[in-house]
Amino acid sequence: MNRRENFQVFLANPKVPPDNNNAERAIRIVAALRKLTNFKQSQERTQSLCILMSLNEMAKANRITDTVRWLRAYGRALYLHQASRTLTAKRTAGENWQAGLSQFDDGADDGFDYAAWLPWNYREPGAQTE
Repeated sequence: MNRRENFQVFLANPKVPPDNNNAERAIRIVAALRKLTNFKQSQERTQSLCILMSLNEMAKANRITDTVRWLRAYGRALYLHQASRTLTAKRTAGENWQAGLSQFDDGADDGFDYAAWLPWNYREPGAQTE
């Protein structure tokens, strides 16, 4: 009785569903994996799985149909930006920039446009704009 208002929030707000089927469906894979592996997954592996599932669900909510392609494109763009900045700095400093990269310089990601890669801003190649 003390939580009546919270319990009935879906009656006043049509955007709130009366059930949690979407949430149950989203975590079903974690429950199935836990059962299949007899709870023998490491904490780090489970946490990584949950992060990937969160990214996937966020991508789906923002109409990204291929999460792996989105993450690969983001990683590729960030890598190319960092490599370009590092090699340019080496060349400007007169170092041998043709020897390749063993690591990026500190601050190599400065100037990278992260906002374009956020799931609510990202548009898949060939996607129709609204």
